[in-house]
Amino acid sequence: MAETPLTRQAALMKDLGMWVHRASAPGWDEIRLLLKPVGEAVHVRIEEVRGRGSVVRTGELAPGSQAYADVHELRDLLYTHPSGTWHTFLIHLHARAWPVPTVSVDGVADYDDEPPHWEEGESADLSAEDLLEDYTTYPRTREATPEWVVRRVAEAGLHLPYIPAGESAPGRWPVVDAGSLGGADGPGAAAPRAVTDTRSGHRHVPRLAAPPERLTVLVDRDGIPHEDGRRPQQHRRTVPGSASVREILDGLGLPLLFVDGHGTWMVVRGTSGADGAHTLGVVVQEGGGAVVHVTTDLEPWQLADEEGELALYYRSVPGPPAEVVAAAELDETWTPTRPRGAVADNLPVRRALERYSAAPGADRGLDVLRQALGGQLLLDCTGTVLGPDGEPTRVVVNFVTAPDGEKALPAFTHHSELVAFRRDDDGAARSLVQPAHGVLEFFVADGDAAWLYINPAGPPLGIHRDQVELALRPGHNAAVKNALMGCGPTGVPLGPHPDRPPSMQVLFDALRTEGGFLFLGEGAATTGTLLAFSSAVEVAAHDRSLPFRRTEVHRVLEQVTSDGLDVLRINPGGPQAEIPAEQVRRFLGLPPA
Repeated sequence: MAETPLTRQAALMKDLGMWVHRASAPGWDEIRLLLKPVGEAVHVRIEEVRGRGSVVRTGELAPGSQAYADVHELRDLLYTHPSGTWHTFLIHLHARAWPVPTVSVDGVADYDDEPPHWEEGESADLSAEDLLEDYTTYPRTREATPEWVVRRVAEAGLHLPYIPAGESAPGRWPVVDAGSLGGADGPGAAAPRAVTDTRSGHRHVPRLAAPPERLTVLVDRDGIPHEDGRRPQQHRRTVPGSASVREILDGLGLPLLFVDGHGTWMVVRGTSGADGAHTLGVVVQEGGGAVVHVTTDLEPWQLADEEGELALYYRSVPGPPAEVVAAAELDETWTPTRPRGAVADNLPVRRALERYSAAPGADRGLDVLRQALGGQLLLDCTGTVLGPDGEPTRVVVNFVTAPDGEKALPAFTHHSELVAFRRDDDGAARSLVQPAHGVLEFFVADGDAAWLYINPAGPPLGIHRDQVELALRPGHNAAVKNALMGCGPTGVPLGPHPDRPPSMQVLFDALRTEGGFLFLGEGAATTGTLLAFSSAVEVAAHDRSLPFRRTEVHRVLEQVTSDGLDVLRINPGGPQAEIPAEQVRRFLGLPPA
């Protein structure tokens, strides 16, 4: 069969996708390759997604290389009337089943938006001369020319060569109007034009020319990582090719049931939950049922690959449903922020200090240390110099001298504690809010610092560096500790009720952190309950004589199910959480008992 523009477009996208695949280390979940021609150069931005993390590389294609030639052919191929050709082209690669992965490739062309810049020192704009050359090679009608292009060229005193409707650029593919697409042997063999999602404004080039008879939907969701890469929550579903987004999402229901009756999920196209994927909708758990909010105007078949397969990924987003939906409409992910008007205040550490003050002792000192692995603490940055924009031009972190003459780092649970500490000084005290565990790590990184004092204006509690090093050495699960303290991953408080246990979805997100682990005490299971701890110092604060081992999260959860236990209790010294066995099974992707 003769090669058509449609099949040639697919071949070029595949070649460019395989080029970046070969240039990347194995094990990635998704790669986003953004192509941006500027004059004779072709700039590229490559983002590799692995689990919840990503790495970005930028550069230029070498003139004369095959990839360079493919990009220019793709621009020629996708020239249409009156829209011209694309300014940027985003190629998505999705991989599954490593070490010998199945790789799917699709792409989105952007004909109208101004290309972004991503390298230090790179010009933010296409010059008027670049645009004039580009629009001479790929001319458009005046109506189809973006206003930012018209304005930039006119400001330089230049003039664009607009073409009347019905004419095309010499040497390009013949003009095909959208209404005249015909059969495979006629003008309809041209590559389909990009479709626009009017909600997000994003444009997408479908891989299929029409709805197929059936679509295969590959469904996945955020889950507890297994070291062998297993994803028991992944499954396939076959649906009619004409099925709508709502019909598919209604049929799939909840990706994971939370026993407390609340959960919110974004549904994106792709095989990972990485940012930048096209968002189809938001699924909200209300009791035991699902409420679907569709956030795209595109049809599922328009988002499928050339084989008629559509990969859907459910991303856990435990936020207010209305705010999650509003963000998803823009293809953005809702992220938690500090509640309006709230200030950093590490209540668990402050309470532990109060208990120590009432009855000083080694056990209560240990209690302060275990709480200092979660939430936020403040450093004394009085003397930091701010620039005209209010941003620091020189950051000063102040140390003090301990009673024994050694260097000490003061840290504070609230800004008012720093003010009290500096009450005899002239000028305003300035503080720097940091994740609490980061303050401990900063302290031990200074080889000269011997003591850590928290809220030194109050009853003195000096924690020697040996104790802090001992607490940090085995590692700790900051995500779980922060969740139990009512905080986000960086220790930012998520609400005004730090004593309220976290939701099952917040706990799920904390437990599924890549590389996550907990500490199990030998013989720590009481009747029907398995005790687990976010750090070794949590174990010691619970029972100094208890031997413990560091264990991957999924193995802790599996022990609850294999031993027939009723509950997993994390950090029994408080703040704590209890996860019933039925929820544990669902976290693991197992069917209900």
